This record gives sequence, C-alpha cells and structure tokens, in this order.
Amino acid sequence: MANKRIKYYSKSGYFNGFGIERIDSMEIPEYDKIDINDAIEYREIRQYFDEGLRLRSWTDAQYKSYNDKSKKLYGLTMHFFNSISDNNVINEFSKIDDHDYCRSFWKLFDICKLYLKVSSEVFSKLLHTEKVSLFDILRFERIANSFSRSKYCFL
Repeated sequence: MANKRIKYYSKSGYFNGFGIERIDSMEIPEYDKIDINDAIEYREIRQYFDEGLRLRSWTDAQYKSYNDKSKKLYGLTMHFFNSISDNNVINEFSKIDDHDYCRSFWKLFDICKLYLKVSSEVFSKLLHTEKVSLFDILRFERIANSFSRSKYCFL
C-alpha cells in the first residue's frame, strides 16, 4: 500500500497481522482530522481484535491497551461513515487510495446501511466512477437488493 496502511487479512491468511504493530504508535485523532482512508484503516485494525488476534510479542496489558484503542478508533470510523450521504459519497469514495480499501468501503457501506441514505440516482453515478467494481458490491446482498430495481442502476 502506498501509505503502508494496515489491512486486515483473515486468520488463515499469509499476511495476517502484517503492519498491526503500528497501533502502538498510533494516536487517537480528533474526528475532524481523519479522512476516509483513516476511517477504513481503523476498521481494518478493529477486525484483528474482533477475531482475538494479537502479536506474540504483546503482553496481556499491551493487548488490552491496543484493544481499547482500536475500539475508540472504530468509533471514529462509525461516526465518519454515518456522516456519508448523497451530498458527499462520490467525493469521499474518490479519495480512497487503495483498491483493497475500496472493497472495505463496501463492507462499511453495508454495515452502516448507507443503502438507505444514498439515493438510487447518486448510487448510479457512483457505479460509473473509475474505482467501482461490481464484484465488490455484489458480495453484499442488502446493497444489491436495495438498488437492483432502480431505474438508475443496472445491478
């Protein structure tokens, strides 16, 4: 990744835990200081802790501290994604700097039920942007079903 951001890989993945040690030096920023890539990264970090994954070098106290930090960071993610609407979804999506993070965007779009907040017309415009992969979207049944009957979309 261009900025060496943290990306979650499943428990069985070869790269599992790659980069997670960066949580040690991460500060919890003010909400107005984060961008969409930060918000996605914070969710990627949270997934490691949701799965109970940790580096062998971490003490129990470190793990607890990092787990608590990841919860606060994830709170920023939820705040950020819940502020996405027709007015900013295309602009925010265009700022994503990594294809894997584009995939993660759709997971958060689904989690935050943005398919209820974003109109079919704006969603159709988003579909026609350069970074969108239909394969990424079709993994999420609720998103696909929400827009499949729209006159603006061809899902």
